[in-house]
Amino acid sequence: MRPLLHFIMLATPMLRLMLKKLSVTYKQVYNTVKCYKETGSADDHPRSGRPQSQRMAERIKCVKVKNYWNPICSIWKTAKEEQVDKMIMWRIIRKELKMAPFKKVCLQLLSEATRLK
Repeated sequence: MRPLLHFIMLATPMLRLMLKKLSVTYKQVYNTVKCYKETGSADDHPRSGRPQSQRMAERIKCVKVKNYWNPICSIWKTAKEEQVDKMIMWRIIRKELKMAPFKKVCLQLLSEATRLK
């Protein structure tokens, strides 16, 4: 799609209409063309930082299965069972899997007298 946007830049009168149909901003097109002119490719630059390890992917699968069958278990208990730091387990469950463990709530039982009120 990025090379296509380079050719759209040449047709300025039709540019706004085309961008509106594609839901693309002018700034995105400008940055893509600029990147293409500088590097000869519209691909993204390599990202810095430490890549996610293979063990992390395996751990996410394991936690997903375990949490699916027992969502009552807290993040801290799951971290202890998996022998992982609590914040790493929190990140796996909340951010990666977008899940939240259930919380047990103690409720007061209603008696017949309170129900009638």
